[in-house]
Amino acid sequence: FFGQKIIHDNLRTQCLNLILWPLALMILRSVMGKKDDLTFDRGASVLEFLLNSKFCVKKEILGDLAPNLRKNGWDLDGMPMESFTFPSESEVNKIVGDVKKPLLRTLYNYSLVLNAFKPSFVIVSGKLSSLVVMKKLLSLWMPSSPDRIIFLDKFRPGKWYPFLMNDIISDPKTSVAVGLAIADIARNATVDDGCYVNVSIDENANLNFIGINRVAQDGIPHLSGEEILLDINQNFSEEFPLNDRINIVYRNINNKDIPCNPIYRIGLKKGCHPDQEDPIKMKITRNAEDRTKLEFAFSGTVIKDGNSIKINDNHEDTNKENFFEEQVCTILKNEYYLDNPQFVKIE
Repeated sequence: FFGQKIIHDNLRTQCLNLILWPLALMILRSVMGKKDDLTFDRGASVLEFLLNSKFCVKKEILGDLAPNLRKNGWDLDGMPMESFTFPSESEVNKIVGDVKKPLLRTLYNYSLVLNAFKPSFVIVSGKLSSLVVMKKLLSLWMPSSPDRIIFLDKFRPGKWYPFLMNDIISDPKTSVAVGLAIADIARNATVDDGCYVNVSIDENANLNFIGINRVAQDGIPHLSGEEILLDINQNFSEEFPLNDRINIVYRNINNKDIPCNPIYRIGLKKGCHPDQEDPIKMKITRNAEDRTKLEFAFSGTVIKDGNSIKINDNHEDTNKENFFEEQVCTILKNEYYLDNPQFVKIE
């Protein structure tokens, strides 16, 4: 939907969550044995189906999205569900279990890493992990015995779980907070059942392989070996030119097929421009006390209000904070509320 233009990012996200996700979830759940989820009025339109689907969690937004789609050639109210052919259980398992696909290759690479640490238990979550073919592959690749590989498809979160609606956790990052809370209880509440998680930072904890990608660049970033600016054995990078707003991204595994996660967004403030005669350069350094944190140094000249100003952190007027934005970035495109605190106004 809506092509690849950046101005349509929000609309594409809405289409993914409100249209494609309910359809995909309906198909996957039928393969998982929930055959009733594939029962619907075949004479209904796609819009009517979505308005009645329990998997479409924000139906009120469809009223605004449908007219936008209609203007661009997708009339949800004019598309009958009977015109769609849904894949069979065997077809879904064949597609998901294709070891030639990037999903399975990435999963296999993660399995190799897990094997190196020889965990006592492996906990697996995600809708695809509920499929029989996926369970077979994971049981084959994982280092633990099958009875110690715990698939969470048979578990349900309690009503207390944050961002939970209709058994769907809309913000998966909460699992980190909940996991740390459980670890804290195990450590400090005298829970003497062998449950213990070490969440402290040790000298080996770090963002292992660090590079950059442009903010406007679409898709999940990957770094080739040549694009790594800072590897596991380096404490600082070489200087490199800063010509545009960038994301600082990282991966912890030395494999170019592993997708990277963003940690910072760097760029010139509004009204500031690079001087072509003395281009801006940037250097990344690991924090001496906490290798999971990064520090940034800049050199060159900035043009602001028609004046050329040499960057010099030793003086307040020429300090980098006057010219650059260093923003923490937990996911790409600034969609997480901690990166971009925008809240929907409820009338």
